[in-house]
Amino acid sequence: MHLPKVKIGEPAKKRIAEADSIIEVIWKIDNISDEGIITVKRYSDNKLLKIINLVNDNPEDRKKGVDYLNNIKSKNDLDLIIALSLSKENIKWVYCENTITVR
Repeated sequence: MHLPKVKIGEPAKKRIAEADSIIEVIWKIDNISDEGIITVKRYSDNKLLKIINLVNDNPEDRKKGVDYLNNIKSKNDLDLIIALSLSKENIKWVYCENTITVR
C-alpha cells in the first residue's frame, strides 16, 4: 500500500496518522514483533495477516523493517507493506502481487 509523498507544507505526522488509522479501521492488532512486523486479525473473517509499516521515520524501526524485508524467503512471511516510497529503502519485494495507492 503506497501513501503518496508528503506535499510541501503538509506535516509528515499526518501520513503517520493515516497509516495507523488504516490499520486500525481494517484490522485488530494481535501482536507486534521485535522486527516491527504487525500481526493483525481481519475483522471480516478473523484471518491473521502480517504487515510492516514503513511510514514511521524512526531510523531504528525502519532499519529493522528493511532488514526483515531484505531477508524474506517466502511469500507467507509478509502480507502487506505500508510505505511512502520503497525506492528510499532500495527494496525489491519479489512476492508483491498488487499495489494500492491511498490518496
